[in-house]
Amino acid sequence: MIRDAIVAVKTLLARSELVTRAAVAVRDQANTLVRLRMTDSPWVAYSGERWLIDVLAPHCSVFVDVGGNTGVWSELMLAADGPPKRGLMFEPSTSALALLRAKFAAHPELTIIPMAVSDAPGTTTFYEEENAGGTSSCVPGYSKPTARARTVEVTTVDAALAAHGLDHVDVMKVDVEGFDLRVLKGARTLLTEHRVGLVQFEYNEMWLGAGSTLREAVDWLESLGMEVYLLNARGLWRPNFRRYGEHLGLSNYVAISPEWQERMRPYMRGAI
Repeated sequence: MIRDAIVAVKTLLARSELVTRAAVAVRDQANTLVRLRMTDSPWVAYSGERWLIDVLAPHCSVFVDVGGNTGVWSELMLAADGPPKRGLMFEPSTSALALLRAKFAAHPELTIIPMAVSDAPGTTTFYEEENAGGTSSCVPGYSKPTARARTVEVTTVDAALAAHGLDHVDVMKVDVEGFDLRVLKGARTLLTEHRVGLVQFEYNEMWLGAGSTLREAVDWLESLGMEVYLLNARGLWRPNFRRYGEHLGLSNYVAISPEWQERMRPYMRGAI
């Protein structure tokens, strides 16, 4: 009886344009709070990415940077402590490539590959923003209105590593504005055979346009024996889908291979 009465009241309220608009406004603010809980900052120095590099660098000799953009992540990894490092960086943006080639001209240990990355080789449309814009993407409808659509070549992580004579990756970072799960699927062989120590990947609302979900990514990676955590400046946290669902807030996640899980245990903080 009480439940039926509550449903009846809600149904009546839902017919009001004013009440519905108020509900949407409250929902938007609530979603903002949830998203702010997931991440501390969009910037590498404050998001947890910088301290994670410092943790990983002593154990990293081979890294892959998918979505190099202006090269901040690779620059930090190359400068960090640990053994000499070899890296592959992927970036299809012409303006970003010009910047990257100048920045890393004195770093022959970093190979810059002017291609997009996905789950299968071929070509795709890339929406390129001017001046190495950070939301250039292969997902339509999310980049700036001034973005220029152009066809770019696509490879996979599995294919590229084989072509460059690499049989493992210690650390892989993926930040491609929506295509992130497709990039991971293109590293299926490496991930299945546990030849990637740790993967950091970005998650945001562009995943919707790519037809991907965080739940799909976590379930798939866990089926390969990896443990998946949310990354922020406070540590590594277990995702809580029952509480938050697909929050779509800009955030980074980390998938850890069985061989690296004990090494990362001191940084695991439980459920978010």
